[in-house]
Amino acid sequence: MNHSTHFRFSRRPFGRFLAVGALSTALFSPAPAAAVQVPVAAASEVEAAFQQFALAWAKEDLNNALAAFATDAVVLVPATPGRFENKEGIRTWLAGTFQASEQISFAASDVQVHVAGPMAWLTARYAFKAQAAGKPVGEEGNLSMVWVKQQDGACKIAVYHASIPPAAAAPPSPPNPKPTTVAH
Repeated sequence: MNHSTHFRFSRRPFGRFLAVGALSTALFSPAPAAAVQVPVAAASEVEAAFQQFALAWAKEDLNNALAAFATDAVVLVPATPGRFENKEGIRTWLAGTFQASEQISFAASDVQVHVAGPMAWLTARYAFKAQAAGKPVGEEGNLSMVWVKQQDGACKIAVYHASIPPAAAAPPSPPNPKPTTVAH
């Protein structure tokens, strides 16, 4: 028996079928696709994009704030209805916030950015302050964001999540002393 590793033509019909199949595959298969360059995010790029986003909030700049989001982004916030999806849903959230608020101040602290390839996640503490109907309003909470570097080189928000920590529990009441019975 011949156990050769190369193809050879045969006079048998099955051998011809295999040879024609192998030749057809080699000639008519599409060329391998060019390697797709996956952009790699840098922490400094994400931090700069976050600063631009925060500045857009402070200026109540709807277009620049909205531009920070990816087309299919999701926003989860402690405001009704709580979940806003894609650019139109996010536009509704931003426009509603900017319309109801004046003199917006947004400050972030303890900002941490971690990068893995084209993705980065940012965590921070935030303080939001504004005037609504002439009265001061505000909230402080935690912020987590997922940023994705796009093919054009821009870093965009894919997931934005803000949460308010639960209220501190009331201190426990002192134990009730047992009533004392005085015998007469």
